[in-house]
Amino acid sequence: IKLKKLILLIYLLIFVSCALTTEQLEIEVKASIVETLKDDPEYEGVEVIDLSLIHKSGNEYIGILNVIEPNSFAEAWNYLLQTDALNVDGIEAKYDVEVIYDGQSFIWEIFKKE
Repeated sequence: IKLKKLILLIYLLIFVSCALTTEQLEIEVKASIVETLKDDPEYEGVEVIDLSLIHKSGNEYIGILNVIEPNSFAEAWNYLLQTDALNVDGIEAKYDVEVIYDGQSFIWEIFKKE
């Protein structure tokens, strides 16, 4: 019986040591989002600035994703007028993020912030 308890304790320690902290999860999710957006031409020019997560309950996390999006209007206007009248710097935007993390893997979903 002592051996079974020892084995169970070792499994628990391994499981707990593999789980990410909220800060580590932020880093992993942000990297996943950056990689996903990089591979999608629809999001060309979008730059991920920051991701902040908080633990909601159970295996659910919520957070805010800060990005800079291209200023398409200014780019189009300047192109049509053949001028640099409008500043084409990116526009800051915030999105809500929901993450489910089971201790080994995660999934995330981004929602436009109202």
